[in-house]
Amino acid sequence: MELFSNTITTCLQDLVSHLDSLCEPALSAMLKVNWSTLDSVGDQSAYTTSITAHLAATIPAVRDLLHNSRKYFTNYCLKFANSFIPKYVNQIYKCKPVSTVGAEQLLLDTHSLKTVLLQL
Repeated sequence: MELFSNTITTCLQDLVSHLDSLCEPALSAMLKVNWSTLDSVGDQSAYTTSITAHLAATIPAVRDLLHNSRKYFTNYCLKFANSFIPKYVNQIYKCKPVSTVGAEQLLLDTHSLKTVLLQL
């Protein structure tokens, strides 16, 4: 039984690593935006759209594959959140300097990601 549990844990971690690797280029693109010179808040940023697309393509597929075992899907979601959120917050800290408008845009982007994660 322990071998089965370890195998499931490893598989879930591999799925999380795959999704993390898909989101990594978008997180890197976040640093390329000059947050101190933004002049207006617009729709969500391109990096947010990219992350959202990866989440929308990957998470429902994993959910469908794990439809018989809700606990494994819940575990997958928790592992992803525990991996992705610290990386995202770390990227926000690296975006300094940030103007007031840049902070508002980051807030909008963060709210968009939160909404997408809660809907999945």
